[in-house]
Amino acid sequence: MAAVVSVESAALAERVCSLLLREGVPLVVVGRGSNLLVADRGYDGVVVRILACEPEIIREGGMLDVFAGSHTDDVARCAVELGLTGLEFAAGLPGSLGAAVWGNAGGFGSDMSKVTDSACVLDPGGRVSWWDSAALGFGYRESALQHKPGILLRVRLRLHSADRDQIRRRWEAILQERRSRFPDWRQRANAGCFFRNPPGLHAAVLIERSGARNRSRGGARVWERHAGFIIGERPGCTAADILDLGLQIAQDVRRHFGVDLLPEVRFLGDFGDLLPPRWRAWSCVKIIEPA
Repeated sequence: MAAVVSVESAALAERVCSLLLREGVPLVVVGRGSNLLVADRGYDGVVVRILACEPEIIREGGMLDVFAGSHTDDVARCAVELGLTGLEFAAGLPGSLGAAVWGNAGGFGSDMSKVTDSACVLDPGGRVSWWDSAALGFGYRESALQHKPGILLRVRLRLHSADRDQIRRRWEAILQERRSRFPDWRQRANAGCFFRNPPGLHAAVLIERSGARNRSRGGARVWERHAGFIIGERPGCTAADILDLGLQIAQDVRRHFGVDLLPEVRFLGDFGDLLPPRWRAWSCVKIIEPA
């Protein structure tokens, strides 16, 4: 059975996911798919998209209680308007807030671990609990949610009051920097930054120095302004094109520097033999099985 269900509130997400799990239906939960590559064959299962048309935010002093489906950039904008600092690094960041917490998204000297106080999580048995930052187990581009099945419903952000004009200036500077370097998903099809940075290194620098910056495959090519991104350059570009190009880039870097790049992008669906076992184990979207 293949189906996509979109839910636009935490309460509805809890009800829908609880019902599916209670009925014995395995499911995959995604946000806006900004760091997701779906196989050309699709995915033969149930996908629940948790997303909001408008940010759903409750303020409690310096804390913001936010629906996980809220757009991360919208939440960052709201924080600026409220005179709260800490989330400026997320200016222009695509994707939902829940996914940002799940993957500990970051940049410009900060990440979600610095501002996340706790998260409301639904487990496969239908129980809801709040996980504090220690339980969330943040690491570089990861959290405990990647290893322990759970569905993120709400997030509490711990921010601080500051001068609104200063916050706005920093937010605008980061937004401009992100726009100048990273491809706009509304104009250039892409699945976000493709590779994780190896410890102490920058994947984009390794890619450039390996000579892979000018590589292309089918309808996919490396983005000229930041070698960490692969874009769909022409109509007809396939997920297989993007994955194959990513594998070629990883081979170039391994050959030149002896460094194994791991994907930051997540894979959903049947990629057949195209996906190497290590990438499959590391980066395939986890299916939440009923308890």
